[in-house]
Amino acid sequence: MMTHSDPIPGSFSRAAINNLQFYCLVAVGVLELLFLILGSLFHYIAYYFVENYLIIPCAGFFALSLVTKAPSYARKSLFLSLAMVAWFIITQTVHRFQTMEAKVIGMFVCTYLLAFPYSSVTEDGVRQRGLKWISAIYIAVPLVLSAYGTMLYFGLIPSWFQNEVCWDGARLQALWHPNICACLFMIGIALCLGLFFQSKKPYAKAALLLACGIQFIFLSLTNCRTSILMTCALIGGIFFFAVYRGGWLRSVVCALISLSIMLGLFLISNTLYKSNETALIEHYTTQLENTPEAQSSTASDPSDSETVPVEIDPQTGEVTLQTVSGQGSLLNDLKTLNGRTAIWQAALNALRDNKRILLFGTEYVGTSISYYNAFPVVHGHNSWVEITFRMGLLGLLMALGFTWIGLRSAITLIFDSRTDMWKKSVSLLMLCVMVAGALEPFLFSADISYHFLDFFFFTCLGYLNTWYHQRREGSGV
Repeated sequence: MMTHSDPIPGSFSRAAINNLQFYCLVAVGVLELLFLILGSLFHYIAYYFVENYLIIPCAGFFALSLVTKAPSYARKSLFLSLAMVAWFIITQTVHRFQTMEAKVIGMFVCTYLLAFPYSSVTEDGVRQRGLKWISAIYIAVPLVLSAYGTMLYFGLIPSWFQNEVCWDGARLQALWHPNICACLFMIGIALCLGLFFQSKKPYAKAALLLACGIQFIFLSLTNCRTSILMTCALIGGIFFFAVYRGGWLRSVVCALISLSIMLGLFLISNTLYKSNETALIEHYTTQLENTPEAQSSTASDPSDSETVPVEIDPQTGEVTLQTVSGQGSLLNDLKTLNGRTAIWQAALNALRDNKRILLFGTEYVGTSISYYNAFPVVHGHNSWVEITFRMGLLGLLMALGFTWIGLRSAITLIFDSRTDMWKKSVSLLMLCVMVAGALEPFLFSADISYHFLDFFFFTCLGYLNTWYHQRREGSGV
């Protein structure tokens, strides 16, 4: 009797097929790495490659999956992914008939037909070769961003790179927006901490902790409050589960220490950002005093001053930094989540008055919401709102299916004493990424600006699903 691990008669061995599928994942990883490092410089060339060529390794992986026997949960994963892709193709076809500029399919197909089913189809839950490869990339990228941040802090950014890595006010901006940088730093920190528990050599552990510290500094300089709070919670959570061994008294003590770690890290992060903001204001104020022309230009029209990006209140004389992202103070923004609650209300109004969007979605998400909002927006600032606008109610329902898989798997693994700290770290990270996805359209729609976050999320989601089913079967946990 054949099992799902047996080779198919007259075909390649299972090991050979798994190697080919791994090379498909490697090809995607290389393209993603090039996009993340070079995409800011070669915008449309990078876009063209990921939009059009990511489909090639995905098609190879999917074809190999069809000739490979796999566990039942792997077939269900593949079916759900295939359903999402089929509905995407249908909605995009409808959009084209409605003369909308629809998306190219490469990124979306790659996310759903390769990233999510990879671990279950290849049965890589124990060896984790694919996850280790992807983790290496998503540790390397925030370290590269840290190098960019170091160059920016010391004023060493080359002139040809200054539009790509810059200060947005006092926020570190690279990869088009500080929030994207912050999410990548959060991912890098979580992966480094998870690998810390797997490493046996002291120097490797020390290097991973150093990498965490460096990334946390530059995460703080993005001043992305959601990612910073989630990272503090993630580190505190990892500490709790690393030292917790049962018993109510021990759990209370561990919880109090974890909360202290979270609070301490948040205060350190806020201090780092404020220190950098003060230093930049002092630097630009001195520059204004030494350049009367810049002072005149900035006072009359701050947008005219590129070299001295500050604004001076004519009544109080207070100097503030110009910002593009429009971020206010934490206390002022807390009630409205920096204007997001108004955007979500506008999105609901848009769906109420345009019920056709609920059927096949639209490509004009920002335009549809902006009509009902007090200020223009480019997206729904929520992954589930975004997928509803892009793919209608059916797309939302399938996204909720993936959400349920993630929540069920992550929570089960986190509280299972048999789960090692690496898997607990990845599980906690997935919950934190979901929170970030509740405030930004990072998940499900595989948009050009966020598809690398989508790809990473679905790769890890597939592994969580595999680990969950392995746990139920009593193996590989």
